[in-house]
Amino acid sequence: MNREKVRTVADVLREVLEQEGLNEGLHRLKVIEAFDSVVGKSAAENTYRKYFRDGVLYCNVSSAAIRSQLFMNRSRIIEDINGKLGSDEVRMMILK
Repeated sequence: MNREKVRTVADVLREVLEQEGLNEGLHRLKVIEAFDSVVGKSAAENTYRKYFRDGVLYCNVSSAAIRSQLFMNRSRIIEDINGKLGSDEVRMMILK
């Protein structure tokens, strides 16, 4: 039993995630986690049904006042999320 190629656990995990098609789901989760950290605890607790698809982050907001604040600051929020992710993935944010 010879080892042909030594691989790190991170490489094996990355390969398994790609094979199983789970990379996209993990990426969506990272976008939502970045949103929660950027907007703060209060705003994050008042948003629900957050999802990310095709460069658009969709959020339902239960408070009209918080929705208004998020709407007015959406360009800064998008920039901060993209900064946390290290790429320009989020292009638009839709608040409902």
